[in-house]
Amino acid sequence: MSSTAPRLPPELEFAVFSEAAKVSRQVHYTLLLVARRVCLWLEPLLYRTLFFGHEYRSPELSTMSLPRQSFLVVTVRHIVVCGNPPGAPLRLFSAVPHIAIGGPYRARDMRDAFFALTNLRSLATDPRIIADGCLTTADAVRPVFAVLTHLELFRRPPGVAEFCAALPCLTHVALNEDIDSWDDAEPVIDAILTKSTKLILLVVLEEPDELPLADCVSESLSDPRLVITTSVDWAEGALDMWSYWDAAREFLQGKANGLIAADQFRAWRC
Repeated sequence: MSSTAPRLPPELEFAVFSEAAKVSRQVHYTLLLVARRVCLWLEPLLYRTLFFGHEYRSPELSTMSLPRQSFLVVTVRHIVVCGNPPGAPLRLFSAVPHIAIGGPYRARDMRDAFFALTNLRSLATDPRIIADGCLTTADAVRPVFAVLTHLELFRRPPGVAEFCAALPCLTHVALNEDIDSWDDAEPVIDAILTKSTKLILLVVLEEPDELPLADCVSESLSDPRLVITTSVDWAEGALDMWSYWDAAREFLQGKANGLIAADQFRAWRC
């Protein structure tokens, strides 16, 4: 309801519910239960996603009561971390399934908290939180990645194809970086598609105001799992929203149904 919509004054609302409660004790209890039930249903929806970083109004975990922390632990499903905060959010929400990390975070505290995550399903991150240089198959078998299905990387480090292929449950990959030369990027993209036999979808994210990368795809790269599109938020791959993952899946479905030509890779977003 908008702030300008007609509404009862609080005093009148109080009077209405007070009079209704006087009808009988049963009605009184019913009103209490309805209000409590609605609160139990709706309050968790406010906290499905939490943001931590200097640019956000982040919750202060150090002063939060234990009951409140316990409530959030079972409620929060998406975490966005940027602006160099400490590892406390990841330690408290170690079982959260969807996380976006917006910085390299080489600090020991942050890395330790990251590698202690236990239920990570989708991750959007700078890969330097995993390793400073080359990604390896040894990195991929760490417990933190045991159930990871969706991975978005903000850089394309050496070893990325082998790393992705070694992730046990990975089905969706997104590369989100400024690609200066498609000729340099295409061999890496082709290697990821070739080595990752379980992969359902590889999304390459481009800037909407740059030369369309889809025009640069060589004829030899004909893998139908490749989709090129744009993102509207740096963390959207791990957020509870309509995202490039959804746009890419619709695009692939269109290809499968014969509505989109096999040599087309660009999924337009409105």
